[in-house]
Amino acid sequence: MARALVAARLSRATDGPDRIERDDEQARAWAEREGHEVVELAADAGVSGAVSAFKRPSLGPWLTDPALVVRYDVIVASTVDRLGRDARDSMELRSWAEANGKRLVILSPGMTWPPGPDDIVSPILWDLTARFAELELKAMKARHAKARDKIRENGAFVGKPPWGFLVVGERYNRQLVPDPSRVEVYRECVRRALSGATYGSIGKWLTAEGIEPPRGGPWSPVSVSNILRTPALKGQIKSENGAVMHRFDSLLTAGEWAALQKAMDGRKGRRGAQFNDTAMLTGVIRCGLCGGPMYRINSATKRADGSKNVCTYYRCKGPDKAPSTCRNSVSLSAVDAWVDQWFTFSSSEGVIGSPFADQEVVQVTRVPGDDHSAEIADVEDEIRSLDFDAPDYASRHAQLVAERARLRALPVAPDTVEEVGTGQTVAEMWAGLDVASRRAYLLASDMRVFVRTINGEYEATNFATGRHTVWIEGDPRKVSATVRIAS
Repeated sequence: MARALVAARLSRATDGPDRIERDDEQARAWAEREGHEVVELAADAGVSGAVSAFKRPSLGPWLTDPALVVRYDVIVASTVDRLGRDARDSMELRSWAEANGKRLVILSPGMTWPPGPDDIVSPILWDLTARFAELELKAMKARHAKARDKIRENGAFVGKPPWGFLVVGERYNRQLVPDPSRVEVYRECVRRALSGATYGSIGKWLTAEGIEPPRGGPWSPVSVSNILRTPALKGQIKSENGAVMHRFDSLLTAGEWAALQKAMDGRKGRRGAQFNDTAMLTGVIRCGLCGGPMYRINSATKRADGSKNVCTYYRCKGPDKAPSTCRNSVSLSAVDAWVDQWFTFSSSEGVIGSPFADQEVVQVTRVPGDDHSAEIADVEDEIRSLDFDAPDYASRHAQLVAERARLRALPVAPDTVEEVGTGQTVAEMWAGLDVASRRAYLLASDMRVFVRTINGEYEATNFATGRHTVWIEGDPRKVSATVRIAS
């Protein structure tokens, strides 16, 4: 009994999706008839016949890794092109089989290598079938190239659609359109990105909504950034050199897309280790004596019974090269509780609270105006990318110059702001945020919390805790992009 390795391949464009399954069934039926054992199915999906068998993802290791080579005696393929469509590669594989004591079996037409000592027909048949497979590959490439040229002449789409878009229409007039099931998802991603939401948080929202990413697996910050960077959002597919290859209905205007890219480009890079337990007032709390930042400090002391007493506080520390001399510190829990109270209660309730706590949160959407500069820039880029030697250069150049003139003559649309009440008060909003989101809100509002030792100078409205007084400066109306507190 011999041990058989099944070699199967699915072409990118020419074979049906069930081809590998049929190859596997045929090979196993042959092995059963011959009394052999199938040890592995080396299935390479989406691999061109022009790729050498030694370089294929699945089959390649079985030909190059000594630990795998010793595990089988026979390589079985349904047809010779399943091993490749290059005559030289076929000769190399046959030489390798002879050198390594392996047998190659082709089921249709029935062929075996190495041939018997008196078999003069098999070598000729192997050469002919390998050459025919190669010629067929060249013919297929020529047909595909001709079809692509015809499609491009019609202004149609060629290739795989980007995430969130579908291909519709007949073969030579295929067009891209936004996927109806993804339009609102895309718009929400754009809105969140413009509001300053992190790519990670957008990815978590997409995952929670059950939206599949482009390449499977979980949404990552990179995958979120990629779908927001694609020119497809403004109705364009570009080549590697930046030339516009296809135009279609867009989700964003060129101006809106440019505004989105500008917002994404303006994000500050995150450096250093990131922690999930960052204190709520990190980056927000300031020393009321010197104005410097205060940092969370954990201090542990040992009790008489051997247990530890851990105290957490904010302290005005200063950098190592210029340490602070204020010695100003305050309990973390006390100050965090005060800020929580400030947002949760209204001052009119007889406690020290926020003048905004009972006001409605208004959703603010800024709709960028359009001076058509982004579209003009796209047209000019396309003009610069034209092939001077192309037969349609003159007509294409004239069309683009006329389009640029048309865009320049269009009226300029000003920015507009849309506001919609959420029905939620500031106190309700604050109560629904976790610590990280509260910190993000404070930073986005450009709010600051100050702490200093009580010395009698401050009004009674300031919050006193032990030896300190605390006050807050800033205005929640300053929250950028999408959240504002109604006046």
